[in-house]
Amino acid sequence: MASVVTRAQDIIRCSLCENGAYYHCLKCRTILCDDCTSTHLSDKSKNHEIVSYTSQKRNFAFDYECAAHNRNNCEIYCKDCKKPICTKCVTGEHRKHNFADLEEAVDEKKAEILNEIQEVEATILKEIQDNKIGLNNDEYEAAIEAIFAQEDLICETVRNYGSKLREQIMKHRKENEEKANKNAFEEKEILRIIQISESMLKSDDTKAILEFKGLKCQLSVPSQSVDRSIPFLEDGLVNMDIVSSMFGALMFSDDVEDKEKMLSEENLSDQLWFHGFITREEAERVLKKNGEFLVREVEKRIEEERFVISTCWNGITHFLVTKEPLEKRVGPNGTVLQLVRHLQTTGEALAPSNPSVLQFPVDRDMCQLDYDNIKLGPKMETSGHNLFRGTFGEQIALVRSDPQDENRLFKNAHLLRFFNHPNIVNLIGYAALHKPVLLVMEDMSGGPLLMYLRKNGPSLTTRKKTNICLDVAKGLEYIHENNCIHRDVAARNCLVSTDGVVKLFDFWMTEIGNVFQVSGKFGRQVPIKWTAPEALLTGTYTPLSDVWAFGILMWEVFSCGQLPYTGMSNKETMEKIPKGYRMESPKDSPKSCVNLMMKCWQEKPEKRCRAREIVKGLQTMILSEK
Repeated sequence: MASVVTRAQDIIRCSLCENGAYYHCLKCRTILCDDCTSTHLSDKSKNHEIVSYTSQKRNFAFDYECAAHNRNNCEIYCKDCKKPICTKCVTGEHRKHNFADLEEAVDEKKAEILNEIQEVEATILKEIQDNKIGLNNDEYEAAIEAIFAQEDLICETVRNYGSKLREQIMKHRKENEEKANKNAFEEKEILRIIQISESMLKSDDTKAILEFKGLKCQLSVPSQSVDRSIPFLEDGLVNMDIVSSMFGALMFSDDVEDKEKMLSEENLSDQLWFHGFITREEAERVLKKNGEFLVREVEKRIEEERFVISTCWNGITHFLVTKEPLEKRVGPNGTVLQLVRHLQTTGEALAPSNPSVLQFPVDRDMCQLDYDNIKLGPKMETSGHNLFRGTFGEQIALVRSDPQDENRLFKNAHLLRFFNHPNIVNLIGYAALHKPVLLVMEDMSGGPLLMYLRKNGPSLTTRKKTNICLDVAKGLEYIHENNCIHRDVAARNCLVSTDGVVKLFDFWMTEIGNVFQVSGKFGRQVPIKWTAPEALLTGTYTPLSDVWAFGILMWEVFSCGQLPYTGMSNKETMEKIPKGYRMESPKDSPKSCVNLMMKCWQEKPEKRCRAREIVKGLQTMILSEK
């Protein structure tokens, strides 16, 4: 109930004067002070019935004597002085104070006490009750028995270590029991204080209620929080050299969920030695010395057989993780993460048939990107490449995927990370922790050169076409200087940047060295119409084989993206080229460019121009056109 606040000058005034009123004449309906009451009663012409004025306002009487006026009971509560007063006190020192009806003040105080009781019961008492008991001694005993059982499996030399673990458990239990006992004592004390408070409320002792100081101030000792984590023994390996490893670490139940999460397959990607869906060939490229290892994931396997541990141990080996070694090494619920840690800790061989020891984890390449930072946009129009406009973080990027042959992506990533030239596309990185594997490169909004020529060719000037050839020649010169053979120079394997710079792009057929010999028959993916005669006949590639292909690319540029040897099949091309057949130059091609094409198409490789000579020749042509 909200109390009514009243000013002293507005409370119980005599109807005949300004003094405080104490009485009420029911017959005359007049409120009277002491002096006026005598005068009023002296009027014998009327019948009078005098009663206390304030006694009409409540249905009970307080037995609370005013300290200032002993003959009066207190019926008003001074909110400023926080004490009961009588009506006579109002005109004295309390004249300008705030007042409330005493009944309302008592009701308000009762409500405060009741709310405080409920708060203490819901918080402090509940916390203490929750922590006073609840220790499961069976679980403690089970943990101790597990230690004894583990001791039976090992020699006598480790029993001292087991005793230390038991002491930890007993100490943990003792500390919790002491806390629980102390909380039980505090619970009794709080219940006693609450019982006294409730009895006070039931007795309706006004003085005791008003003088009550509160429950919380009587609670001097905070609750002792019981550590509810139950210790248990984490199984360790029986290792005669390291005593602690035979027992394992003493853990508590609250740690189990975090440990299981840490060792779950979801967290495998957090390990730097987990390389995701890299290919077998890529794994073999990065493993260099004995003891090195990595873990990768493969597709088209059942859930238990999707991980491979690739190692270097007197050669490269690939160990498919199956259910049997997992259960044998780390238990029925074991994970690949646990298996790798087990093998690292114990130094055991990977398998009876595989002596590899996991000594040196090979971290993921710095080029591996966070998959979540890559966003794919619309697919580009290409002639065979799976290219998307996209972003990497805030950066506009070109994204490539090749689900049918991911070796192409890794071959490109492997080479592009070392190339640094304005006419070779810049690698941002690749993402392989999830499928599909993605190759992320710089923004090349102009798209593939072949599509660019077919779309814009008729509007391109001779100078622009010559500049396109020069850009490609500069990139080719760079890779030849770095001891590489491209083996697939073609307009389809070049990209155009936003500002029109042309860059070499696809390096999946590139080989390191000055000579590369293909053994066996050509595969279906060999670009017959761009391949030099010596490569077609003997399978031998050199940098001068790239020069032949560059001549074909020049023909593509000046023909605005037409297919070389139009109307001829691959078989016809292979038959005619060694016999001296050469394509006619595209219409309106400059004579200087035609001559350069023909130099590139010399039958004998040694008579062809080298890449650096092509660059100089094209620069001269551009200067002469000014």
